Amino acid sequence: MLCPACNVEMEQLKYEGVNVDRCPSCEGVWLDSGELRLIVVIEEKTFTQEELEAAMKADSLKKEESAVCCPKCGTTMDKRESHDTIVDMCPRGDGVWLDKGELERIQIIRERLEKMGPRRHEAMEQVICFLGAMGDAFKKMH
Repeated sequence: MLCPACNVEMEQLKYEGVNVDRCPSCEGVWLDSGELRLIVVIEEKTFTQEELEAAMKADSLKKEESAVCCPKCGTTMDKRESHDTIVDMCPRGDGVWLDKGELERIQIIRERLEKMGPRRHEAMEQVICFLGAMGDAFKKMH
């Protein structure tokens, strides 16, 4: 499958036990439908302090980010924004495209929200809202 950002053949690798497609050039990640949902509930990966700081400093809100097409169906993907992160989601539900560092940023934000204790329910609702159309299935898992 070709990278929607730079047209390079993507490679498959395991991330949090989930097979994902990663571009060796731009380091973006394609997640098939349901894979983001699985990754955010698994807490295998431990982030170093440097990774935490880099992810939270990264400016993921690119003002003039160009449109990308779904590598599966070719449809122009919809942009979704939450927690200072813009992701591209296939309107047909084939999956989601995450630029370099966005997957880690989403995981870190989700884990920080999870640790908020009594406000856990509110935090999880924010994550569910961020996941948009995938939210209903994610909510059923909790």
